[in-house]
Amino acid sequence: MAIIINTKSGGLEGIYQRREGYGHFQPTTIAGYPAVQAIDSRDAPKQGDCRTLVGVAEERLIIAHTNIRDRKNPDYTSACKVSDQVAALVVENLKGAK
Repeated sequence: MAIIINTKSGGLEGIYQRREGYGHFQPTTIAGYPAVQAIDSRDAPKQGDCRTLVGVAEERLIIAHTNIRDRKNPDYTSACKVSDQVAALVVENLKGAK
């Protein structure tokens, strides 16, 4: 698991502009913010790997990257569910810190 604050990719607009470069690209909403699940390989989420990118400001993203290596882990085939949950926890904690 990695949490990244990104200010250099152009925010969600920049991610949408590059959407054809992702094998898996799924718009979603996290804690009331626009977000996408985006990762290079189409099959990555079924193989323990997913990134959820949350647009928290025009040029800012919170990225939750899940990489589950243990195939016996019950979340191995639903990595995006895990990255969504972690992203939501991060956003909620940041909102609470105001």
